[in-house]
Amino acid sequence: MRIIAAQALVTVALRSGEPYRLQIYEFLHTLAQGRTREKVIGAEATNGEDQGASGTGLSSIIAPMLQVLDEMYKGQDQFVKYVHFL
Repeated sequence: MRIIAAQALVTVALRSGEPYRLQIYEFLHTLAQGRTREKVIGAEATNGEDQGASGTGLSSIIAPMLQVLDEMYKGQDQFVKYVHFL
């Protein structure tokens, strides 16, 4: 179920514009780092459990998704630089 949810988020990120793409990118990046849910929303973790990707096996699935989004952002940056050059 988690894998399907992560894939769905990337699909939304790829098809959506900003700010949704950036929000999903930041969420997946945080999840890939294995931060807990409480740290993501700014609250203190109460039980000490790691609820991030490091304990769920999602890191290997999220990493390629983040690479795709990274490449999209690099391409956008290059396009903007090219347009400003003209």
